[in-house]
Amino acid sequence: MVKRYFYILALGLITFIFSLGFGHAIHAKTSGSFGQPDNAKISSTLSPNPAKDKTTLKFQQNGRDSYRLEVYDLIGNRVKTLENIQNGSVEIDLSDLEAGMYFYFLIKGSDRVSTGRLVIRQ
Repeated sequence: MVKRYFYILALGLITFIFSLGFGHAIHAKTSGSFGQPDNAKISSTLSPNPAKDKTTLKFQQNGRDSYRLEVYDLIGNRVKTLENIQNGSVEIDLSDLEAGMYFYFLIKGSDRVSTGRLVIRQ
């Protein structure tokens, strides 16, 4: 019960902070990024989400560019990085992460081109 209350409280707090203008609202499907020009945004989708052992990120790839995926926990610690993503889709192994909520950033060069929320269930 306490764990569920914590997740609800954390999600509410994060939503409130982002509504103040510190970033865009975060959804499982998003085409946004933090502080990037509109032409730099791309759409991305995680499926399944919530996930248990693995999930797949699909995104619109522009040309033959290489992307990096970074996953962060609620307090901002980077918990996973995948490099050299080039085919518009990548399977993410979640077996080494605990149940909870995480945020991901899809990065091209030094620009965050897409963001989203990932929920890992037990």
